[in-house]
Amino acid sequence: MEEQTLGWAELECALAYNEFSAKNLDKMVQIFINHGFKFYEKLKFSASTMEYDDLELPNNATYEDFIQKLTHVKYNTAVINLYGMLYDLQAKVSLCFFSPDKVVTISSRENFIWGHGNNLKLSDINRVKAFFALCKEICKLLPPRYACISSEEAHPDTINVESAEENGFTPYDEKMFSDESAQEMLDWYLKTYV
Repeated sequence: MEEQTLGWAELECALAYNEFSAKNLDKMVQIFINHGFKFYEKLKFSASTMEYDDLELPNNATYEDFIQKLTHVKYNTAVINLYGMLYDLQAKVSLCFFSPDKVVTISSRENFIWGHGNNLKLSDINRVKAFFALCKEICKLLPPRYACISSEEAHPDTINVESAEENGFTPYDEKMFSDESAQEMLDWYLKTYV
């Protein structure tokens, strides 16, 4: 059994698009791979159909097979799990694409900020900045219409292009990835968990 540690929620970047495809998802994954991330062995990728059944793939399916399948079928969600260095430590990052809403979330368990343990004194702003930098790079390549960074799951149906403004989301601005925003996020964690 895994040891319980503080911070089991996700640090998440939610991106809403007018149009999005499996090829766009692949472009996002390639950014992570270019930064040295690898597929998480326990669950590399998965998807569900519009009826929420698992998308059928052969046992030996490769990532390329997965993306190819997504380009030819209707699906509800697709998840790709990777791990790699966020500043100075290994962290798992998940990319989830919610097809009906055209929303992608990039998330990592928030406790990577303080080294996966329970001591918030080990928090490092550079870990938050590293997460922000990857999200910003993705947004430069594939600019979203709306975006937010959150410590609580942004529900795809509240940030999608059709409902974002009525739910208080503003159009994407790269200032959301500024050093000041990273510091505000870290300060929020320190106030919340201390």
